[in-house]
Amino acid sequence: MCQLRRFRIAFNSRHGWNRPHVDQWLSYVLCHSRKELHLDLCFRLGPTCAHRARDDDRRRLTPGSWYQLPRGLFSCTAMRSLCLSYCRLNLPAAINLPFLETLRLTGVDHGDSGSSIQRLIASCPCLVDLTLEANNKLQKVSILDKRLRRFTLWCCHSMKSVDIDASDLTSLDYRGTHDRIKINTFFVEISNTKRLHLHHQRIPFSYDFQGFPLFPNLTQLALQGGIHSADGVRGILE
Repeated sequence: MCQLRRFRIAFNSRHGWNRPHVDQWLSYVLCHSRKELHLDLCFRLGPTCAHRARDDDRRRLTPGSWYQLPRGLFSCTAMRSLCLSYCRLNLPAAINLPFLETLRLTGVDHGDSGSSIQRLIASCPCLVDLTLEANNKLQKVSILDKRLRRFTLWCCHSMKSVDIDASDLTSLDYRGTHDRIKINTFFVEISNTKRLHLHHQRIPFSYDFQGFPLFPNLTQLALQGGIHSADGVRGILE
């Protein structure tokens, strides 16, 4: 019997004729995955950040046109990695993803301020790699019951609070606006990380580094953004 291990789709945009085809494909995949499944479902290609998306991209992404995921997807015990982009979460009352290690959510329609995403994360006991990207309604995430090794937070511009157990964190990738006090507090929590990748629209002329923590285990640092002065970079390195 055929056993699928990986399945990926990527649409440039969503059209009505795609919906029954995707339903059939996913039904087949879920029925023929036994030991291990890596699923990547992308329903839009293009800029991820809503602040950078073009007007025609925004029109194409009206929530009513998004694909609604089948609830059976969230009870697939073979799932090891799940990457969802620009689709509607349709969570069942009980989520059963006991072996999921990698979860990536990009621009998903969760219909609330983040409780659905929080419930999905909480239902993945083996999660070690989490990416949250362009989820503009997401305001708070708490991941204190898991020891993530990799955490990516990109363009979640409504985010007010992130609580994580960073004792095993080796990689942090962050892009977004920041409040100095809040971002410094967050950096203190993940100061044991070995890899740090920061995106900034522009690295400022100067920055008040009071409260900015030391990173004693850091071996790889990437700074991405327009450099208006070497002083800002020098302050980070010091």
